[in-house]
Parts: sequence; structure tokens; C-alpha cells
Amino acid sequence: MTVRHIDLAHLSSVKEFAEGLIADGRPLDLLLNNAGVMSPPVRRETVDGFELQLGSNYLGPFALTPRLLPLLPAATEPRVVTMSSGMAARGTIDFDDLQWQRMENQAPA
Repeated sequence: MTVRHIDLAHLSSVKEFAEGLIADGRPLDLLLNNAGVMSPPVRRETVDGFELQLGSNYLGPFALTPRLLPLLPAATEPRVVTMSSGMAARGTIDFDDLQWQRMENQAPA
């Protein structure tokens, strides 16, 4: 068993992680993208300057998935699964404030 570190809130970590798996050349049977940050009490940013929740829950997996796609065809039954919380059904997206800058020091409702 091999354990690897990835920080989905840091796009260079995503790139290094994917490059390491591709260098190994082993098929990828399952890629499970699972959101991990929920409602930070104050606005925080990733190393790359994105709002933390957007960066780690969406942009990180969005950057990782296409990088790992070359490893899937060699697997017997490859799958990519993307999960989110139940809040996805109730939540809304403010496309005019994706970086959550207007709400800077407020916790989400």
C-alpha cells in the first residue's frame, strides 16, 4: 500500500500528485472526488488565491480529474465519482461573487 499526500486547495500539489501517479503507470480503478471543506467561520483563501471552499471542494477536483484520465482506460471497470453534501440541493451560486469577497467576514447561512 502506498500513501500519497495531496492538498486540493493547492493546484501545484494537485499537479505533483497526478504526475506521480502517471509516472507509476498503474491503472486507476476509481477516482472518488469528495468535498471536504464546509462553511469556514471567516473567509480564507487557498495558496492560489481562491476562496477556500471553492478552491478545495471544486477547483482542486476539477483540476485533478482530467490529469488522471489517462490512467483510467487500462482499468477493468474504471469509475470517476464526484460527491457533494446535501447542501448542494439547497444552496445557490452567486456567479457575481464566486470568490465570496462581499461576504468576507461573515459565516455562510
